[in-house]
Amino acid sequence: MAGSLIRRHRRMKPVANAGSSVDSPPPVRVDDPTLIAHRGFAGAYPENTHAAMREATAPTKRPAESAQSTRSVADAVEIDVVPCASGELVVFHDAFLDRLTDAPVDAANRTIWETPLDRLRELEILDSGETVPLLVELLETIPERVPVTVELKNPGTTPARTYRDLPDTRRASYDRAWEASAESFVEVIDGFGHDFLVTSSFEGALRAMNDVAPEIPLGYFFGKSIETGMEITRRYDAEVCCPPRTAIPGTSFFNDAYDDLPDGGFEQCDLVSIAHAEGRAVYAWTIDTRRQAAELRAAGVDGLLSDYPGLLGPDDRTVSSTAKPADD
Repeated sequence: MAGSLIRRHRRMKPVANAGSSVDSPPPVRVDDPTLIAHRGFAGAYPENTHAAMREATAPTKRPAESAQSTRSVADAVEIDVVPCASGELVVFHDAFLDRLTDAPVDAANRTIWETPLDRLRELEILDSGETVPLLVELLETIPERVPVTVELKNPGTTPARTYRDLPDTRRASYDRAWEASAESFVEVIDGFGHDFLVTSSFEGALRAMNDVAPEIPLGYFFGKSIETGMEITRRYDAEVCCPPRTAIPGTSFFNDAYDDLPDGGFEQCDLVSIAHAEGRAVYAWTIDTRRQAAELRAAGVDGLLSDYPGLLGPDDRTVSSTAKPADD
């Protein structure tokens, strides 16, 4: 069911010495990294909607791997999955409803997992004319030739980042919630022909997926420490490391402040070389400009979680006037 996307990365990435210095020159790539439409190119289209998926997976004239295959604007798409209060898996990024929907004041500060599906169906996503989609519905919109990266956001309860510090009773309850969510996910995707990669920033999700469906490749989203990120990646034998773009040495933005990450917070180690030496791919998030994409490509990164199409330079990936990324 899954794995060809990861196998392709393993063929194309160099294997480097795990002891490489951050001062070493980056590996020279002879191919492009995989362009992954983050929430369906969230900077260009209403995120996690059918419209965004249609735009991201539209065919292009770029050369395909074979005469029989079709190339899309994005090489893969990324979506966010969470159970709502009535139990169905929906595609939605934020914990709360206020930023992404037209929820009234009494509902805007309610979490997605506290809101039942029938209430979510009354809301509109970012003036798109669409409502919050079920996972099964959105997968029907994404062509099966396009791989899907699924981020498991939480198990229907407030997530716990300090997983290993939880009391045993709470961890057991938390594990059961993740297991139920993982089982629901595997049940939904059964019968779909996409290649799936499951990612999360929570250990509970990786543990549950390893137990429920060990054949599905995993990726771990790093937080504020490369060392901790690699430790968790190894613990669950995840095929993909998912660091923020500012964790990649050799780039002009290495250790810049980004999102909720402080300036200068990452260790001085060559994450790409370490991951490649272990046979793991590296997907960096989130890419907004062509300069960022070019520098990460030169650094040997395998995948770019991008908010915009067309970041890999001039080619046949159509970028509309309303969807153009910055050059730097």
